[in-house]
Amino acid sequence: MNKLFAIDGSTLYSINPENGDYTELTGSWNDSKKLVIHKNAVYVLDGSTIYKVNPDDGGYRELCSGWNNTNLLTSSGDSLYAIDNSTLYKINPESGEYVELSSSWNNTKCIG
Repeated sequence: MNKLFAIDGSTLYSINPENGDYTELTGSWNDSKKLVIHKNAVYVLDGSTIYKVNPDDGGYRELCSGWNNTNLLTSSGDSLYAIDNSTLYKINPESGEYVELSSSWNNTKCIG
């Protein structure tokens, strides 16, 4: 997938990285905090819920919730990763199931 994605206000946009042309996608993201691209999907943390978003039309479904204090979200390999309340979690991007990996990530500024 050769696209960029941005949420401006509460609107999700698909952006052509070659010329900057953009397309508004469906959905309203009033409390978006994080966005990550993983394989052929976009994942948005909105409020305390992570949503899996179709990059072509913006259709979405709830993946998992309860992420009240998530300060970082990324992807690597076949998984998503989040730091919530200083704890690192591995998240299955299809089922939303997650496992705690480690804690003590109190001052983490970036993850990738």
